[in-house]
Amino acid sequence: MDYDFITTCNWTSTGTFTLRAYRGSTTNVVTSYSLFYRKKGDPDWIETTDGQVEIASTGEWEIANDWNKSGNDVLTHSYHGITAINSCTDVYFNEDGLGTTVGNYFLAYTWYDCTNLTSMPLGFNIPTGITTVGGNFLFYTWSGCSSLSSMPSGFNIPSGITTVGNSFLAYAWTGCSSLSSMPSGFNIPSGITTVGGNFLFYTWSGCSSLSSMPSGFNLPSGITTVEGNFLYATWYNCSNLTSMPSGFNIPSGITTVGNSFLAYTWYNCTNLKNDAYTEDITFEFSATGVFGG
Repeated sequence: MDYDFITTCNWTSTGTFTLRAYRGSTTNVVTSYSLFYRKKGDPDWIETTDGQVEIASTGEWEIANDWNKSGNDVLTHSYHGITAINSCTDVYFNEDGLGTTVGNYFLAYTWYDCTNLTSMPLGFNIPTGITTVGGNFLFYTWSGCSSLSSMPSGFNIPSGITTVGNSFLAYAWTGCSSLSSMPSGFNIPSGITTVGGNFLFYTWSGCSSLSSMPSGFNLPSGITTVEGNFLYATWYNCSNLTSMPSGFNIPSGITTVGNSFLAYTWYNCTNLKNDAYTEDITFEFSATGVFGG
C-alpha cells in the first residue's frame, strides 16, 4: 500500500511507544486516523488506531500515514518526546499528493523533545513545490532536540514560498543546544513580502553551540509589513554566536510593525561583536511597540 508521509528512525530500545498526529491545529488527532508501522525490510505494515507502536527489536522502523488532506491541511505524525530514537534515516513525502499549499502546522512537533536524536538523513529536505504555508509552518519541529548537531547539507526552506501565516519557523530549533551551524546556502525564501505575527519567533533560541549563520543568510528584502513579535528572541541565548553574515539587514521597506519588533532578538549573545549586525535603522515606522532587545 502507498502512503503519503513515511519516516524511518533508528530505535535503540524496545517496547510500546505512543506517537502523535497533527493536522491543522495543536490538537493531537492520533485516535482519529490510522498510522502504519513496520520493521524496515518487512513486507507487511501493522495498523495502529491509537498511535501505539510495538517496537519488537532495535534498529530501523518505518512509520507511515496518508495525508488525509482536508482543505489546505495535511496530516503528519509525530515522535513527540520519544527518546528511544537516535537518528532519522529517511523521510518520504508524496509531493504529488501534497500540492503547493500545505496549511497550518505542517510538520508541527514531528521530532519535538526527541533529546537523543542526533541526525536527519542525508538529502532530507522540505518538498520544493510548496508555495503557500499557513500558520505555524515547522512549528516546534526539532525543538528540544539537544543532541542534534547539524541539519543535512543542502537542507533549505522551499524557495518558492511567497505567502506565510503566523509563527513561521517558530521554535523550529529552540533548545537545540548541540546545533553548531545551519547548512551552507540555508535561507528564508526571498519572495516573501508579508509575514504574520511571530515570524522566526524563538527559532534558534537556546542554540548555545551555534557560532554563525550561513554566508548570504538574510531576511527577504521585499517584506513591507510585519505584525507583532517579528524576530522576537530569534537568537536568544545563542552565547557562541560571534557574528551575523556580511550584508545581513532588516528589510528597508518595512513601514509598519507590531509590538516587540526585534525584542530580545540577540539577547545574551555574549560573543556577538558590536558591528555584527546593522544597528542604524534609518527608515520610518508608522507604528511601533517594544522595539529592541
